[in-house]
Amino acid sequence: MNAFCRRVGGISSGAMSDYINAHKMPTLETLAQISLVCRVTLDWLALGLEPKFRKDICTSASITASGKRSIAAGGNVTIFHPPQDKD
Repeated sequence: MNAFCRRVGGISSGAMSDYINAHKMPTLETLAQISLVCRVTLDWLALGLEPKFRKDICTSASITASGKRSIAAGGNVTIFHPPQDKD
């Protein structure tokens, strides 16, 4: 557990235990780091949504009619920007 906590970013094993046992919620930054270390998607880690593994994500997104949808790869993180409604 201690080695994993160091890889995640130096969080304490007590904090990780609190996250695992649902006594506390990790920050978005901590969730993102855990997802990188474990090579799982943030959606799966936070919400249980598929796909579980980032390697299963299709990176060729189609453009919507609004032209606002984009997928960008930044390092090992895949960032999705949903379409925004026009005013």
